[in-house]
Amino acid sequence: MLCSIFAIASIHHVEDKAALFARLHALLGDVPKQILAKVKQGLPFSEAFAQSTFMTLTHAEENFWSRQTLWNRWIPVATSSGMVWLTITLLAFWAYTKQRRRSAAIKKQWQEDDWDV
Repeated sequence: MLCSIFAIASIHHVEDKAALFARLHALLGDVPKQILAKVKQGLPFSEAFAQSTFMTLTHAEENFWSRQTLWNRWIPVATSSGMVWLTITLLAFWAYTKQRRRSAAIKKQWQEDDWDV
């Protein structure tokens, strides 16, 4: 029901719509209930939203997206399995190159020691 009522063009995922609805509930209290009651009475959603919140749907959406935090944007990306494997691969590559440089330095030192004898 929420998806069919909450038809915002740029919010495609149910979780985002639910998060916006939860944010409205946290900020405005029972306003989401008022919106749904007005929609149930036959009022278009955008009008019911504007009458209940005193802001347009576009303004509410822009406000919602501007307040998304680091936790909502980057933590899911940073902790995804792809990012974990990328980090492991880069760390392994870094360790491999460091070991190669260390081995090359030791071999160079051995060669210099042989020339001294």
